[in-house]
Amino acid sequence: MLINTTPRMRRLILLAFIPILTSSCYSGYDCGFNGQCFKLVGSGKTSNDAKNYCSSEDSHLPIIRSQTDQDQFFSYASKSYKVWLGLTCNGEKFVWDDGTEANYTNFKNVETCNAANVDNHYYFYPGDGKWYPLGISSDQSTFYCHANTMSWLCDTYHLLQQGKTDDTCYLVNTKITAVPQAEAVCENQRAHISPIHDQALNDFIKRTAVGYGLTNGVHNGLK
Repeated sequence: MLINTTPRMRRLILLAFIPILTSSCYSGYDCGFNGQCFKLVGSGKTSNDAKNYCSSEDSHLPIIRSQTDQDQFFSYASKSYKVWLGLTCNGEKFVWDDGTEANYTNFKNVETCNAANVDNHYYFYPGDGKWYPLGISSDQSTFYCHANTMSWLCDTYHLLQQGKTDDTCYLVNTKITAVPQAEAVCENQRAHISPIHDQALNDFIKRTAVGYGLTNGVHNGLK
């Protein structure tokens, strides 16, 4: 099969080829900013439960590393009431859930990290964009899970125009597959069958098919 991807989209080609097009964020996640993906979880959970939920999806609670991230997340999360952050105090310094030190913070009031507040939870309030501590672990709120885009896909894929564009890359699967099964494979890759939309792509698929010895036809996304 052949998959096309970018920081925002990808394609998969099966049988000989099945190009597919989708966001490089995981299913259910929206592309946010700076190559980040976000998923709003509407049901209220405690900070710990929210953290565990995100971890089960190979993501984490939101991490804000700079004023730029702060401004963009403020705009992105503006419709939420209170949003858990992936921020904790280890008794000496504030750290994010990925283990990195929080060199940037935006607390409403001066906050220090010491042994007295290692059990605090922290949230982002979209009303003013400030961060607040919360010592009551049973408090529940909506939350976002935060993940990186899957830009690694193109590391092992064929580029439509090597060195000229970064918005199309493909992965080939030589197994002959009927259309419904091909769609299922695409969906498992968080993608869908893509049409051949121009001569350049048509020629690319033809060249790649011949290179793999696939001369009996290819699927495309035409309906």
